[in-house]
Amino acid sequence: MTYGSQCRPDCKPARAAGAMRGARGRTVLESIPASREGIMFHEMAATAVLVLHCVFIVFVLFGGLLAARWRWCAAIHLPAAAWGFLVEMTGAQCPLTSLEDELRLRAGQAGNQGDFIGRLLASLIYPAALTREVQYGLAAGVVLINVLIYGALVARRFRSTAGPNT
Repeated sequence: MTYGSQCRPDCKPARAAGAMRGARGRTVLESIPASREGIMFHEMAATAVLVLHCVFIVFVLFGGLLAARWRWCAAIHLPAAAWGFLVEMTGAQCPLTSLEDELRLRAGQAGNQGDFIGRLLASLIYPAALTREVQYGLAAGVVLINVLIYGALVARRFRSTAGPNT
């Protein structure tokens, strides 16, 4: 991959959602120079965001299993699952997607390109056949999986408090 030919110094892509501004009014991403090191930083950061996105999706789907072990996890998982459901139902773009796209643009890449791991993970998060109907199915999957997990937790708790004679 040649780094210099892919990035223009005058390129000003749209800012990522929620980018933090420093003391001089520039976002953190704007403060990193368009050098080879800056480009490599943006590529690695984009891949890290993609990995974080995958972890978040797995947490949305199966975080209730953590609540079986640690009850306090439900306080984190239920809002995350609600967010995942809301994003799929409304078709909204997740801020992690916006951040990854911004980092890829700053690395001189089109969205969802990069190394092998990045492309593999991207194909899982952003399938080519993603339609509104598929998103509705994914939203239903989030609800179904979590209803089953939390239903099993409630049933287990009920059986343990009911005692052996009931």
